Amino acid sequence: QIPHLTNMGKFNFVLLSVLAALSGAIAAEYPAPSPTFEASAYTTWDSKSIAKSRKANIYVPFTAEDGSEDMISVYRLDLVGNDYERGYAHGYLMAKEIIEFQGPQLDKYFMQM
Repeated sequence: QIPHLTNMGKFNFVLLSVLAALSGAIAAEYPAPSPTFEASAYTTWDSKSIAKSRKANIYVPFTAEDGSEDMISVYRLDLVGNDYERGYAHGYLMAKEIIEFQGPQLDKYFMQM
C-alpha cells in the first residue's frame, strides 16, 4: 500500500502503471502486413448495367506461401438509387449467380449435410 496517496492518486498511479505496461506491448514488432492491391488494376467491369448501378469482377492472382499459384475472385456491385432501385439492380446484376446458387450449389450444400 502507498499510504501518502489519496484514492484519486492511487487510481492515477494504477492507470499510469497499466499504460506503461501497454506501451511496452504496443512497441513490440509485428510482421509486415500483406500487400494491398490497387483494385482498379484487377477490376473488369461487366457490360451489363442498369440505371447507374453496375457490376465488376475483381480477379487478383498471387503466389501462396507454399509457392502454389492462387487467386482471389470477387464481385463488386456499385448500387445506386433508393431502396427499391438498389434491390432491383442487385437482382438484375446478380441474376445468373443467384440462379446458380439456388440450383446446383444449394442442392450440393444440402446433400453434404
